[in-house]
Amino acid sequence: MPQFDVTTFPSQIFWLLACFTILCVFMAIHLAPRLASTLEGRERRLQEDRERAKSLSIEMETLQTESRVRLRKSQEKAHHLIRRMGEKVSASKSARLKALDEELLAKIRTVREGMEEDKQVVRDHMATIVSQVVVSAAPRILGQSVTHSQITPIVEAALKKQRQT
Repeated sequence: MPQFDVTTFPSQIFWLLACFTILCVFMAIHLAPRLASTLEGRERRLQEDRERAKSLSIEMETLQTESRVRLRKSQEKAHHLIRRMGEKVSASKSARLKALDEELLAKIRTVREGMEEDKQVVRDHMATIVSQVVVSAAPRILGQSVTHSQITPIVEAALKKQRQT
């Protein structure tokens, strides 16, 4: 193998050093600055992103605080409105119930007055009606006929006695 021939070692070492030097210079001139600028740009972007993330985080916390305050105010306002509406409904309901109670009491009074009038009419005509019933039923029950003049004093006495008890 020619690589292990000792007589070719000095030329191999020379070309190794020459190629290594050329590659090192090339890398120092072209690749190292590009890599450094790329790394610096990346670091700058990372730093900017960190700062932006911090500012967004602070802004988010501020917005959350504001939204909590607004939510609390909205809830208080809603509770206040609900309470006011409940009071209005309750007042309206009470007023309507009172009006209905008064209307029902008036109707009850009217019906009672009508019933009293009807009772009085029935009482006034009771003697006549009972007399007519007795006159028409007497021949069937007693087997003999009776006149109105005979029955009227008896019926009036019976009705007078019933009113007293």
